[in-house]
Amino acid sequence: PDETVRAETLATAGGDSRIRLRFEHVPDAELVALLCAADWVICPYSAIDNPGARNLALAYGAPVIAPALPVVQAITAGCPALLYDTDDPGPAPLADAIADAARPGAAPVQGRRSAPISRRRQAEATAQLYQDAVAAA
Repeated sequence: PDETVRAETLATAGGDSRIRLRFEHVPDAELVALLCAADWVICPYSAIDNPGARNLALAYGAPVIAPALPVVQAITAGCPALLYDTDDPGPAPLADAIADAARPGAAPVQGRRSAPISRRRQAEATAQLYQDAVAAA
């Protein structure tokens, strides 16, 4: 990210030793280890329906924090997730979700830390979402 985004992200993390921020490529083996150990993976993508980071986190059973968009709700159904409202376009909903998740003993709002989900399950959820969208159009 650009320096402004990097600085804002670091400031938001507030030096909390429980938060690990990485702004560079993470090798595959290390990424798997990080996902398996993560308490939460933050995926604040509001303009991307199917980000690989969120899907990878879910595939390894890591709880995600993400916007409560219809596609995200469909894909995370039954998976460990804390979804936040997107009616407020500012950073407050995400910040509130992170604060909720940072509380000792916080658990995902839906689901629980799960066994990894298959790519088949992700593909089926995505296909169903598109079928529902076409049927509703």
